[in-house]
Amino acid sequence: MPIQLFVPTFRIDECLAAIRECLEKGWTGLGFKTVEFEKEWNAYTGLKHSHYLNSNTVGLQLAIEVLGRRLGWKPDDEIITTPLTFVSTNHAILHNRMRPVFADVDASLCLDPESVRSRVTPRTRAVIFVGMGGNTGAYAEVLRLCRLGVQLPGGQEPADRRLGHDLLC
Repeated sequence: MPIQLFVPTFRIDECLAAIRECLEKGWTGLGFKTVEFEKEWNAYTGLKHSHYLNSNTVGLQLAIEVLGRRLGWKPDDEIITTPLTFVSTNHAILHNRMRPVFADVDASLCLDPESVRSRVTPRTRAVIFVGMGGNTGAYAEVLRLCRLGVQLPGGQEPADRRLGHDLLC
């Protein structure tokens, strides 16, 4: 028998009404709903700006590229991350010619802070923390370790405004 870790719930009537509105207005990509959502997100998080993309994969890829250019990251510099994630997290690192360094996870299935600490080298430039199913594990502790660089929240959950993110992907 399959084990379902995360069972989604949908407000079907509300979802179908939103889909109908988009179809009736000819909207199939970035547009009025995206702008509306960005404004609501900014109000919720207190951020001045946000820009939505077609996927988290692209968001991570662009964030690493922009930070790399701005901060002078070089090919083969390292980003510590988890092997327990969708493949795109690590593809974004590799796409930017950097090297993923895998840290262990703890019982929360998120990065273990001590494992992260033990993998920091002079070539470490960032940590990508992936929450699992909305669980942020020891995120605050890993963030404290990241005063050595920049942390990119990524993966399966939007960044939580209460944790004080500097960058959202």
